[in-house]
Amino acid sequence: MRPHAIPRTDAARGTKKWVQCFSGEGRTGVTDEQMAVWNRAALERGGRTPRGGDAALAALLHAHSLVMNGGVRHAVEVLESRELEGACDRFRFFGFDEVAALLERAAGGPWGERGDAAFDAEYARVIASDGAIIERFERHFFTHRQFYSPTDSPRSGPTPV
Repeated sequence: MRPHAIPRTDAARGTKKWVQCFSGEGRTGVTDEQMAVWNRAALERGGRTPRGGDAALAALLHAHSLVMNGGVRHAVEVLESRELEGACDRFRFFGFDEVAALLERAAGGPWGERGDAAFDAEYARVIASDGAIIERFERHFFTHRQFYSPTDSPRSGPTPV
């Protein structure tokens, strides 16, 4: 599963609600607060008053989704130069220095069949699954809570399984 919020219709009420997918990857210690922060980053670009961690997670998730959608080349071609620079800074914020350097190199090419495959393989080596990003976020959230805006989460304990 992809670690982002997905819409689900509540049949009883006829309304949509957002369900967090990354908790479905066997992660039982994820808090409601973490899910709220992740959803806010994924769906609202960090929210109305994002702190550094919110903005970093939003930019990282945006760039990562572009890579997952069409590869590294797609991401560097779609992102504007300031967005790409920001994404690289945000990957570094979460300790993905190799990914930041890769995106910077990729922005200059060379392209072609071998170039695309090489950049994609290197990205996959560092971020083998979405779980790598989730783990970095969880760790950062627990050690640097002050970098994230408060949520309306009713509780901050582990999500029931």
